[in-house]
Amino acid sequence: MKVRTRPNLQELDGISSLFLRFALGLSFLAAVADRFGLWGPFGQRNVAWGDFSRFVDYTAKLNWFLPHAVIPTLPGIATLAEALLRVLLLTGWRLRIIAFVSGVLLLVFGLAMTFALGIKAPLNFSVFSAAGGGFLLAASAGRKRLRKDDNIEGEIMSDESKSSPFDQPPPSSKPPESDGSCAARALPKSPSHLTSFTRQNARLVLIARSACAKAAGNKTRCRFRAAAVNFF
Repeated sequence: MKVRTRPNLQELDGISSLFLRFALGLSFLAAVADRFGLWGPFGQRNVAWGDFSRFVDYTAKLNWFLPHAVIPTLPGIATLAEALLRVLLLTGWRLRIIAFVSGVLLLVFGLAMTFALGIKAPLNFSVFSAAGGGFLLAASAGRKRLRKDDNIEGEIMSDESKSSPFDQPPPSSKPPESDGSCAARALPKSPSHLTSFTRQNARLVLIARSACAKAAGNKTRCRFRAAAVNFF
């Protein structure tokens, strides 16, 4: 009897994200190289521009609705942006933000092609597909960040579960001093509130203390955890 093995979706997600990242980065690289004639002169196979002057004319054709005074600056801005995005995509720096910006740039480029040349032009060059790939890459990078945060939460809960919260010394009847620390903000504000805590809620207090200590001064995360504990 054959046993079906379930594919590792996280592994597949990592491989597909890497492939998509390099595909977008190399696409930007190829487009920039074409504008400077690195693929050969205009007229050769798979050469769209061949030199920068033809790209300037093409940019003016796509952006016919803009004032003529800004047209000469657009090709340089677009080329610089694509070259920068290419480097950042290939290196993977701030991937979620860079992938989203790449998707927005490609979407704007596709809409400009649609208004100037018709809907078939961006579909022939798969501009909207590339824009969707940029947004998908940004979403994938965001999911990886959430999984990393979940793993950190799991480690904190695992550490706290090794010892019972009621093994700690009983709390003092004196209300906690407002020293501005994370632990003080995570604790209840009155002893009467503390007596109504269940075991689970007391454990949440200890988790909040540990998480705030590991946050290294991250006040926003500390306030969030303190609010979550006081809510329960």
